[in-house]
Order: sequence, then C-alpha cells, then structure tokens
Amino acid sequence: MSKWLAAPYRAVGIYIGGLNRTCGQPNLTPGWISRIQAMGWHYFPIYAGLQAPCSHGYGITFSTKHAAAQGTASAADAAAQARYLKIPRGTPVFYDMEPYRGCGTAVITFLNSWDRELHAKGYMAGAYWNLMDLGSLTRAAGRITEPDIINYAHWDGQATTKSSYMPARMWARHQRIHQYLGGITRTWGHVTLDIDLDKLDLKLPGP
Repeated sequence: MSKWLAAPYRAVGIYIGGLNRTCGQPNLTPGWISRIQAMGWHYFPIYAGLQAPCSHGYGITFSTKHAAAQGTASAADAAAQARYLKIPRGTPVFYDMEPYRGCGTAVITFLNSWDRELHAKGYMAGAYWNLMDLGSLTRAAGRITEPDIINYAHWDGQATTKSSYMPARMWARHQRIHQYLGGITRTWGHVTLDIDLDKLDLKLPGP
C-alpha cells in the first residue's frame, strides 16, 4: 500500500469475510486498516458470502427455502467481522452477489434480510451487483429494505455512474459506485497488481 501511494487511486476494497472469500487474509487486522488510513487510503468492506441458488461456478450457495434466515445470519457475521476490525458503525458493508439467472425472488429475499440486519447492527448496507441482474432489485423497490449504496459491475470502460439500465430515481443521492473495468494490471512503485477500476459518486455520513 505504501508503494502504491504513487498511484492516482486512494480507495480499495477489502474482503472482510464470507464463506466464499478465497483466502484467509491473516494480514487483515485492525492495525493494518489503521496504518493504511494514516497513509491516506480509504477502504470499502466487502463480504464474499453465499451465492444465489441459480448461480453457476461462484461458490457455496444459499437455499431458496432458507434465504431469509441465511441473509440475516450473513449480515450478523459481517457485522461481527467489521467490529473485530474496528470498522466504525455507519460504514457501508457490501454484499458481493455474483451473476445469477432465474432465482431473483430468492435473491431479493436474501438481500432484504441482509439489509435489515446490517441496519440493526448499526452499519449501512451495500450491494455489489452485476448490472444485467439489477432488474430483480429495481423491481423490488418500495417492497424491501433497499441497499443504501449500489456498486454495479458493468465493464463498459465508461467512468460514469449514469447508465440507461439504472433508474434515475434510484440511488440518486450520491449512492452509486460503477465498476467499469476489471481484470487489468497496473504497476506503481515497481509493484504490479491485477485490479478493477471503479467510479464513485458517494456522500457518506460523518466528517
């Protein structure tokens, strides 16, 4: 992180937990977060949890029958991980939901419980979503506890948070992140990493 201070970026995603997190990340500690903040970095906690029952190749899935309970349990675990890392209450925690087809109702049931429980635990609820699956979420507007922030993946190379797929009325108050490019390599400070690029339009509570 110190070497990448040469880069134009100042925000990173950190995977704080979830059954589908691909490594244990023993170096992720409260001290590490404090140190990168002191350098000037911002971070976004991401929870790589259970995936949709109709997803393919994205890891362990939740069940349609128990979607609500598993969404609640996932949020409770994410909040516990955030507290361990001393991530302040009020911080958005993003659920990483990879692409799915055909089980939107179960996914929305799961996400509704995730959002509610995170709010109950004092955190904002974020959702990382593939743009092509976003319809199941936008159609549920007004019927569920909606995510406070949407992080949508659409690798169109356009560094903007406006999209014809996104209803203009939703997440319109500086509540959007667009992952517009992924799977690319960049080298800064003689360190090369494989990264995704995001455009942020956010206004978070606090100083």
